Amino acid sequence: MALGGGELMILLILFALFLGTIAVIALIIFKLIQGAKKRGSSTTATIDIDQNLHAALTEIAVRDGVTVPRMVNDLLNDYINKRRHWPPTQ
Repeated sequence: MALGGGELMILLILFALFLGTIAVIALIIFKLIQGAKKRGSSTTATIDIDQNLHAALTEIAVRDGVTVPRMVNDLLNDYINKRRHWPPTQ
């Protein structure tokens, strides 16, 4: 079954539109990722804390045998979970 010139042209146009759509989607995803990196979005973050608070956290961490970043991460997770479920439902 041979295709005529008009049908081949239509198939070529549809194929070009398909590739263009894929390119646009890829560009949008790339720009979103690039924008997130520009804003400093990350899975990790650096928090500036007072030196006295840092010393107290270090002392508690050494006493409990854990690392300071692990303890700070646990404290932040506890805070986030409490805020997420506040106020408590009855």
